[in-house]
Amino acid sequence: MSKLKVGYWMKPMKAKRINLMKIEEILATQYNVDLVELRLGDDDDTTVVDAVFHKMSDLLLDSKMGKDSAVTVLSSFQRYINRNPGIRLFDPLPNIEVILDRVSMMDAIAMCSRACSKARKFYSSGYLDCTEKVDSSTLRTRIQSNGFAFPFICKSRISQGSLGHDMCIILNENGLQHIKPHSVLVPFIDHDSGLYKVFVVGTRFHVVHRPSITTKKLLSKNVDVYKFHSDTVSKITDATSSVKDDIGSNFSGNESLTEEQNTLIAGWVELISDKLGLTLYGIDVIFEQGSNKPYIIDINYFPGYDGFTDFHEVLSELLYNATVS
Repeated sequence: MSKLKVGYWMKPMKAKRINLMKIEEILATQYNVDLVELRLGDDDDTTVVDAVFHKMSDLLLDSKMGKDSAVTVLSSFQRYINRNPGIRLFDPLPNIEVILDRVSMMDAIAMCSRACSKARKFYSSGYLDCTEKVDSSTLRTRIQSNGFAFPFICKSRISQGSLGHDMCIILNENGLQHIKPHSVLVPFIDHDSGLYKVFVVGTRFHVVHRPSITTKKLLSKNVDVYKFHSDTVSKITDATSSVKDDIGSNFSGNESLTEEQNTLIAGWVELISDKLGLTLYGIDVIFEQGSNKPYIIDINYFPGYDGFTDFHEVLSELLYNATVS
């Protein structure tokens, strides 16, 4: 019997960030499985593997912008998968594309919310699509007709990559001029300056509490708009956050979820994985201050998994099980 193999493709920076070498070591020493990089491009790879995992979300975005190098690699990858239909794939490209566009992602969150039973309900914040450029008067009318109230958040329609993390909070009407085409507006839900990142690997998940922005301090600054990069806000602690002066004083980093909340999240992960056909992803959860209503505000593919202490062991086990199933 030939040795089991797991194929992968990701950019070197991603491989370094998740410490891919540790996954390679665990697969080799604990499971006797080889980790093999797929060589994709003009000359298609003919390596036979039993399972494949990848981080191609950036390439999917680049291909939509017409970058030939991304199109070449994606086409080569799809040909490889088509030639080897029996390979267990984490995850299919069409499933990932749904969450790379913020409009389709928000629609998917709303669809999953509707599928929840009342007992394990989470909520979707809703959104206003501002893809097309309109004058300020029309924009103001659309905002009012959708029931939006200040403050609200302006995000890029692209949900991942550097553009996906650039956001701003519109605090009043004077801030409307900062809304650019290809944006999505979402209500700002007061969540007591903290959010929960849920990192998912198959049926397993890990929750990390991260700092978030509160509008209380922003409103006292007498500004119209507050610009920020979400990836630098939600660091491990408020001390490492680049906007630590704006995240509020209630975040301690020690808040843990109740047993009931953990049970709810387990149900949400099962539902989202099934409905969206995803295995390696993360969701951002906030609990509305006062009502404690849970909202899922974001889904991202193959995140950094920072704080997931046994991430390498869990992913290696998932990949091994895929090769022998």
